[in-house]
Amino acid sequence: MSSRFVHLFENRNTVGALVRAVATSRASGASPLPEVPGPWIEYETRAPSTALTHDFIRALRGEVGWFQSEVPLPMFSQWALAAASKALVGVPWPVSRGLNAGCRIERHAPIMPGEPIGVRVRIESADVDERRVFVRQTIETSTKDAPIAWAGEQRTYIPLKKRGGGAEKLRETVPMRAKEIAEIPLSATSARDFAVLTGDVNPIHWFAPAARAAGFRSTILHGYGSLAFSLMAFIRARLSGRARSLRSVDARFVRPVVLPMRARLYGYEDRLLLAEGPGGVPFIDSTIGEA
Repeated sequence: MSSRFVHLFENRNTVGALVRAVATSRASGASPLPEVPGPWIEYETRAPSTALTHDFIRALRGEVGWFQSEVPLPMFSQWALAAASKALVGVPWPVSRGLNAGCRIERHAPIMPGEPIGVRVRIESADVDERRVFVRQTIETSTKDAPIAWAGEQRTYIPLKKRGGGAEKLRETVPMRAKEIAEIPLSATSARDFAVLTGDVNPIHWFAPAARAAGFRSTILHGYGSLAFSLMAFIRARLSGRARSLRSVDARFVRPVVLPMRARLYGYEDRLLLAEGPGGVPFIDSTIGEA
């Protein structure tokens, strides 16, 4: 993995955007709520390089040949996190507490490694109450050949107050009729490796004391990391490597994967669920769209 640390430099824009969003966010109520839908923020960047793309695929246990030289759908977070963070600069909420609640990714046209891409993002909605903020952001990615090559949505949950002592809300579990697709062993360093490959360097993913301070017994895998491992396993087991057949995913991040973990991937109708076992509360509950 040490050779992959060079990718942190390529991911410097993501690191910088995350830091700026946290540094400029304010306590709840410190300033007026932003207008929603908000203004579009538009900028140009480049898709991940070929070297980064190939290392990402291999680290997530995929095969480079599956993607026919395209950027894989699971790499959406490479620029989506930076885009989402840019739109959260200066908001009146404690962004440092924010949790990735899920995403939607739709592939309409290919994106090639290293090619120039246009990114635009805005806050679509913000559902606010005294306990939390739930933010939805639209992220659109263009290339020279496609006005909207990929369309996506980032969802962020920002807690404002601790929950009261009421009864815990019942959470949906993996249906007993769901079929196991794959076993996904995740090591103690899986989150650190994903942080290096994506630039999402929040210390709860790679520094155990920070994770314990946040209430976890160990480091936790990124929501996008859990999704990426799941999609790679799905492409291998169900699509036989035909990665271009995967057109969209709509994922809800239910709870974090605490590392190490031997997770299991399940299929149920058009749903893809990552969990510890049958009947358990999933880590991710997603809906897959195929060509």
